[in-house]
Amino acid sequence: MRTLIFVTTLLLAFTIAGSAGLPEYIYITQPSGYLLATDYEDAQIKAEFPFGTRFKVLGKSEEWYKVTIDNMNGYMSEYTAQSYTSMSPSQRARLQKALKNDTPMVELSPGTTVLRRDTIHLYALIGDGLGEVTTREWKIGSAPFVPTLRSDTTIIAPSVADSAFLVILKATDNTGMSTSDTARFNVVQTISEKLAIENKAKQ
Repeated sequence: MRTLIFVTTLLLAFTIAGSAGLPEYIYITQPSGYLLATDYEDAQIKAEFPFGTRFKVLGKSEEWYKVTIDNMNGYMSEYTAQSYTSMSPSQRARLQKALKNDTPMVELSPGTTVLRRDTIHLYALIGDGLGEVTTREWKIGSAPFVPTLRSDTTIIAPSVADSAFLVILKATDNTGMSTSDTARFNVVQTISEKLAIENKAKQ
């Protein structure tokens, strides 16, 4: 019972501290910043983002912001990211200059060698600096772009061999700026072909 009360108290403290006067968004003010799984320095790194990336703030405890970006939650140190109003004039100027022609960031999982009709799971990191990603579109092979809310998808490889089977993810923000990333797959017919290609790549 004592442990349960202690944990509940910690959670309540985080909620109360994170509800008073918090900014809606923070921006990475260092060359890059890590999104961590928990609120301590040696925690697991979930993703790395470049200068200027914007995160929505969910709460704060001591020097740690609880944030979310593209449906991924985590923690960001206040020494890595700040609200726009808390930045110095020089930091604001640098941020505005860097994001003047801001476009979304899209990093799609890389393509590999797969067998015909293999199940392929794809995921992406998507973010935006001062804007907000409003549209995601997947293009699978020769099919047209299809709008979606998701940054991940599962597809089936073609039934015929194809050395350049392409999957493209395009993100568009609220200013109309777009960025895309492409994963290229080599679809082969036999497991021996797949193993030969993988072994050659390791050499």
